[in-house]
Amino acid sequence: MQKDRYLISCNQQLLEMFELAKLNKDTDRQKFRLEGYMQAGIELGIFTKQQADKIMNRAHRQVFQEDTESEQVTATS
Repeated sequence: MQKDRYLISCNQQLLEMFELAKLNKDTDRQKFRLEGYMQAGIELGIFTKQQADKIMNRAHRQVFQEDTESEQVTATS
């Protein structure tokens, strides 16, 4: 899989999971699957842990229009 396709797939899965969470749907299955998918991306050198966190935070903001807790802590530090 090409790096760009991997990143697009990761982002799409994050958006779908956050959309379900926004609707108060159970996202445990998607969450665990996505955590493994993102860890694989880190292990394969597609992105770093910090880049993975940024991708996740951006998707979260896109769906919820708010900062995640980790971004709020960074902003106040």
